[in-house]
Amino acid sequence: MNVATNSLKDLPEALAGRLTLGAIARLDPETLLHEHEAAEVLLHSKRTLERWRSLGKGPKAKKIGARRVAYTVGAVLEFAGVAA
Repeated sequence: MNVATNSLKDLPEALAGRLTLGAIARLDPETLLHEHEAAEVLLHSKRTLERWRSLGKGPKAKKIGARRVAYTVGAVLEFAGVAA
């Protein structure tokens, strides 16, 4: 499986630090967002995303290693109802 290596560091400076649906929609759908970044985009807490995951709700998460969780931009946009 090929994992995209894009990151928020690749965003133009004007968008850096402003995590919105519009800003991430410009990224490749396979770009991975850290859990706290996805929570900021969705305007929910990291804890809410954790709870949704345990209930099988929310955007589809990817397990990275033993403890890290990430979300693809595509999964976050799909969950938010924004066409990717």
